[in-house]
Amino acid sequence: MDKKITLIFAILFMSITFSWACNINFVLMDKSGKEVNPEHVKNGETYTLVLTYRYTHGNCSLDLNDTEFKTDGIKILKATNWKQENNVYTRKMQIRIVDNKKDAVSLNVIRNCNRAGLDATFTLSR
Repeated sequence: MDKKITLIFAILFMSITFSWACNINFVLMDKSGKEVNPEHVKNGETYTLVLTYRYTHGNCSLDLNDTEFKTDGIKILKATNWKQENNVYTRKMQIRIVDNKKDAVSLNVIRNCNRAGLDATFTLSR
């Protein structure tokens, strides 16, 4: 009985914690605007990465412009500002795959706030 109660509280705690976390989605597009499978990128090619961000809590203390981006084998050539439509924010980044030696390259998005924050990685493989 004690194990069931502990399990119920653990699931409840995790669901509340995850509901506080930020949410971001990635879509990779080629020069013609077609969606590209992240497993079929080519070295030296330029792509557009569309990031779609949703606040899952309304009063985040961290400004969206304070989002950190770390790359590994990817170069960010240029990026738009975040654009808001309803409660969804979109940003486009022009990226280039610059590392010939790795099987996979990545872009890591980090938001450190006093809630759950965000640490999401978009991986491209060849």
